[in-house]
Amino acid sequence: MVHTEFASRLFNLPLKDEEHPLHPFTEKQMYDILGLLFGYVFLDRDEAMSWQIRTLGKQACDGLATLVMFNIKEVARGGILKKFADDIEKDGFLDKYGNAFIRRLLDMKMSMEEILWIIMPTAAAGTANQGQQSIQILDLYLSDKYQHHWQEIVRLAQQPDNETTRKKLRGYVWEGIRLAPQSYGLFRKVAEKCSIEENGKTYDLKPGDEIFVNLVIIY
Repeated sequence: MVHTEFASRLFNLPLKDEEHPLHPFTEKQMYDILGLLFGYVFLDRDEAMSWQIRTLGKQACDGLATLVMFNIKEVARGGILKKFADDIEKDGFLDKYGNAFIRRLLDMKMSMEEILWIIMPTAAAGTANQGQQSIQILDLYLSDKYQHHWQEIVRLAQQPDNETTRKKLRGYVWEGIRLAPQSYGLFRKVAEKCSIEENGKTYDLKPGDEIFVNLVIIY
């Protein structure tokens, strides 16, 4: 849910909680919506499941799109939501960034519809991808082969915040991403006739063939 909270704050999508019972979506609902949207945009490959994914994806899109578009319009005209979000000072690096992002796109003469379809997939991909990547990193460092690093990671996380500590923790994160990337692989279509050798076997490929490129280093 951390990444849902991040995306919501970044793009000024207010979440429903005990203090804000009138907001449209709870944190769990926002996570489900962004997950459905991610599947609709990036994972609609199974023909047997395509209709269901598209139907659920459209339902998720319609509700979220209304909220995002309202925010874009408020930023464009300097309305109440823009002022509210611009006045928030408690989130550090997220302060005003979402509104500044929208204003920059408006300054580039993009239409509100174009901005909407930049924000929606970005929020969905950021939530789904980064959430899965976090789990992949934890899974790696809790595995039998790499768990000897875990105590050092925990120790560093409990140290006073400074550049040296952050640099070491970033190193563990980057190495975790290298060894256990969020995406297991990519589907690609062959553009030119070619041959690929794998495990001693040669595959002759022709234009239009679909291949799966494995990105994971087995750890």
